[in-house]
Amino acid sequence: MRIFIFIIVLLSSISLNANAYNISDSIEIIRLDEETYFYKTKNELLEITDLIDVDWTKSNQGGNFGLVRSIYWLKYEFNNSSNSEKELYLFSPYNYVNYLDIYQVIDGKANLLSKLGTVRSKKNNGRVSRGWVTKINFPQKKSIIIVRAKNLYAPLRVNSFILQEKILDETIVDSYSLLWFWKGLFIFAMTISLVLFYFLRFRLFIYYFLFNLGLFIFLGVDFGDLNFLFIDNPNNRAVDIQRVANIIVLIFFPLFLNELTPIKKYNPGLWKIMKIGYYAFGALWFINLFPVVKVSIFYLFSSYFFMSFTLFIIILQIYFLTRASIDNEKNSKALLILYTIFIGTLILNAYSQTFGFSKDNLFVYNSVLLSSIFQVVTFLLLIGYDLSSVFRERNYLVQKQSSHELELIKAVVNSQESERNIVGRELHDMIGANLSVIKQNTNKSNFKLVKLIDDTIDGIRSLSHGLITPNIEFDNFEEEIHDLLSMFETETMKVKYYFHKWPILNNTVTTNHLYRIIQELLQNALKHSEATEVYIQFLNHEANLSVMYEDNGKGFVIHNRTKFGRGIINLESRTSLIGGTINYDSTNTGTSINIELKNL
Repeated sequence: MRIFIFIIVLLSSISLNANAYNISDSIEIIRLDEETYFYKTKNELLEITDLIDVDWTKSNQGGNFGLVRSIYWLKYEFNNSSNSEKELYLFSPYNYVNYLDIYQVIDGKANLLSKLGTVRSKKNNGRVSRGWVTKINFPQKKSIIIVRAKNLYAPLRVNSFILQEKILDETIVDSYSLLWFWKGLFIFAMTISLVLFYFLRFRLFIYYFLFNLGLFIFLGVDFGDLNFLFIDNPNNRAVDIQRVANIIVLIFFPLFLNELTPIKKYNPGLWKIMKIGYYAFGALWFINLFPVVKVSIFYLFSSYFFMSFTLFIIILQIYFLTRASIDNEKNSKALLILYTIFIGTLILNAYSQTFGFSKDNLFVYNSVLLSSIFQVVTFLLLIGYDLSSVFRERNYLVQKQSSHELELIKAVVNSQESERNIVGRELHDMIGANLSVIKQNTNKSNFKLVKLIDDTIDGIRSLSHGLITPNIEFDNFEEEIHDLLSMFETETMKVKYYFHKWPILNNTVTTNHLYRIIQELLQNALKHSEATEVYIQFLNHEANLSVMYEDNGKGFVIHNRTKFGRGIINLESRTSLIGGTINYDSTNTGTSINIELKNL
């Protein structure tokens, strides 16, 4: 009979403790999602003692409940089968829960271990951590941990773990290492975006900056970085900040994508619906600022709208990018792949545990951090590639424009040369010949008239010689220059020149343009500079050739191109045609002009 009673008691004991977690000497970590029981109520004044006779419900998703409108009580039972009392830690990785009270019940007596939550001081936490930590001593008997979680009209995720101190510390260190890397990368990306926008004024960069700023704040609220601003604030202002960040992301991410690839054009109607949704989002956000609304059912429905609208915008961008990819728009395929990976990871993290698709772990935010890091790195690379493409295209257009401008200059110079040749030949062949006939029929005794005709013929010959394009052979450039300089030398203006190792130029186009450049310089000196001395050097520096002109005239204003005469413009045009560069230095005591070109 005694044996029978013992078996009954034993079986009863096993039945009563079948749902309890076992704590052994070798225990390192216990997941508290398999045997989680909950009870929900709207009664703010409910005490632990009021839970004695309630019916607890087993949770299929552990401590994840989605949007809630009640206060949740969670119960976990433990048996310590080890050889001594165990000091362990209750760790809830999710930071975002307004109120989290931890109780331990032993032999029917309840003890409040900690009062945690985002609206309370972080000093209450058992460790500096992104999650919530409570130290618990488990005696060698049955004990119950009860968690009171209040996060009204917001997602409630309080899946927890029982850990050894060593495992907890390693988890915290590893979590913060990734978190600080994430913060540094985000700050770097935002700084680069602002700097590039400041210098280049591309809207792409300011959109990317604002998108990342919104995402940084949104996730920062989830990680608890803004908790210190809202300690002992029952109105949950952190959520208001998070929703502002949410709308910033929803506005500027599509705009950013549209800068990388044209997606707006594929359905302007849907784009307008997005804008209307932004206004509705903002209006609801403003209404939800009032404390009386925060405790009403309206706040819950607003939360559903915010979540639904966010999901709508996310899916809509996939639609836009898919349409763009079908039409092979630039960057569209790469963006579709990157966007899908980034958004897919965020959605999976937000909803998979809530609906039981996957299990929580100690690093619940790591997937979000890694996804964000992936987004920053890949989008920065894509922006860099797109920017390089823009610059390559711009350089191509600049080169094409330069080539076109060079062709125009060449056409103008050739036209001028042709006109000068026509005028020069007319002077030489017609007017010069007519004057010779006149001279033959003039009375030779009229010496003044004969001399006047001779001087006129010589002037016309010199003028026509200056107008007609010289036929400079490869080896007579110096002789032609000598004749040209001699022609311009007068009693009031002396012209000197010097050749240093000047090569034989095999390009008649170059020699003709150089001849015309020297001619233009001398004409300017004679007409405008009032110079008494002109010195021109022709220097060979092996790789480059230099033509250095100097005079002691009155100079000209080199910083005001609007006052440049036609002569200076002709100098620049001809210099560009032979691939050279020209530099001026002019004062009221003289002018120096240096022309550099490659030694061909």
